[in-house]
Amino acid sequence: MKKVAILFGNDKYDFSNAQLQCAVNDAEALQEKLDALYFETKSILNSDMKTMAMEIANFETTLPNYDVGLFFFAGHGFQFDGLNYLAATDNRFFAVSSFADDRSAAYTSFRLDDIIAAMNRSNILIKILIIDACRSSSVSGSRGIGTGFAPIFAPRGTIIAFATSPGQTAKERG
Repeated sequence: MKKVAILFGNDKYDFSNAQLQCAVNDAEALQEKLDALYFETKSILNSDMKTMAMEIANFETTLPNYDVGLFFFAGHGFQFDGLNYLAATDNRFFAVSSFADDRSAAYTSFRLDDIIAAMNRSNILIKILIIDACRSSSVSGSRGIGTGFAPIFAPRGTIIAFATSPGQTAKERG
């Protein structure tokens, strides 16, 4: 079986109140394990929205050449209006202490549903998503943003693993 994986680890967010310590290490450690299991891997570390979008699009175009596809994200994540988002390093959610425009956060993040749809369109046999998103926000009082993830539908042949259950928060250790 041909296997491919893309791994994102975001520690260095543009705003001091959003810095993480373990996401890059987690991505690198998983890449080492996947390499030992004969996955073709690519890690993208500390990526902004433009880089994330480009790398995910490239990943989608390569998927039809494989039997197994794995997507990994370690960094900040949140839900807005029932949709789950993965935060790029230039995410606007962390720009202010009282977030006046929740939609800005969603527009500067990548929708998890879009990644699932991209993998599903590829008709790859086995789709694996591992989301290790730190969902404890240092920004309080946001109106539409929830810190836990909303439940998600997994299409046929898809395995999705989260750091915590839907609606719960995960804090970075360290």
